Amino acid sequence: MSFKKILNLVFVLCSMLVACNGDSETKSNTVFANNSEHRILITSYYHGMIMSNSEVDIAIAQSKSFSRTERGLPKGGTSYASYFLPDSIIVTYDGAIEQLHGGYKNTGSVKGINHEDPRNLLNEKNYVLNIIESKKRSQELEYVYTFTKDDYEQALK
Repeated sequence: MSFKKILNLVFVLCSMLVACNGDSETKSNTVFANNSEHRILITSYYHGMIMSNSEVDIAIAQSKSFSRTERGLPKGGTSYASYFLPDSIIVTYDGAIEQLHGGYKNTGSVKGINHEDPRNLLNEKNYVLNIIESKKRSQELEYVYTFTKDDYEQALK
């Protein structure tokens, strides 16, 4: 058997071994719950431009969720932020009151809250983390952000 054939055989066997190993995976769910008594529109931006298909409209007393699954443990992370990768988000209440979260730049009439603020949507620490399932090779995480009357009041300031 030639060296090239042996090398190909070793490559095929190694590939099969890796494929049968069973990769780990993490499923992350992000839930936005609206308890604010106001309709909410979440719009994501990257370098000042609206990101296509990133708007989330949440009616009063409703919620919206996003999911992603990725290989490996324990990555986790909010699926909304990691899917759209925004550098800022504008939350609009009742189609009129706007508030900037994080920010590429905070100019104009939009009131902003910085990344460290305990209500900033871009800061993963501001979500309630629930471990739905945790097994040796898989886990499911849920990150919940609940909009409240306080969020609306803060946007008015």
